[in-house]
Parts: sequence; C-alpha cells; structure tokens
Amino acid sequence: MMTYIVDAWLEQPQPRLRVTDRRSGRVLIDWGAERVRGLLERGDLVVTDFCCSPQRVQDTVRELFLLACCRCDESGLPAIPRQ
Repeated sequence: MMTYIVDAWLEQPQPRLRVTDRRSGRVLIDWGAERVRGLLERGDLVVTDFCCSPQRVQDTVRELFLLACCRCDESGLPAIPRQ
C-alpha cells in the first residue's frame, strides 16, 4: 500500500499543492498557483476535502491523480513531473 504526504497550501495568496510518496520521497504531483486556483474555481478541488476523515483525504488524493492523468489544464503539459 502506498502512503502519501499531502502538502496543501490552498488558502494562501500563492496556493500550492504537492503530493509526495512517503516511502521514496518522490514528488508525484506539484501544482502551482495558476493550476490550483483553476481547480478551486471549477470546484474540482475543495479546501474542506483535506480537513475530513482519513478516508476522505484518501479519496481526494485518488481524484487528484485522476485529474493529473487526464491533463485537465489548458497548457497540454504533463501534470505529473517525469523523472
């Protein structure tokens, strides 16, 4: 089972969201202000999703991976950094 560290600074002037694999330390998602603001404005990302039960946070992380895989941003760039 993979475990993750979620660093979500969503209510900051420059919001950021990062998901890291706890065991390897590899950053799996690293979204800056523009991407996070877009997700918040569309309702794809909700601040309270990170303040609930561990199961809800796990579901939210799964949804973030789906968003990353479908490349929902307009830039067409890969959402998950390749290493």
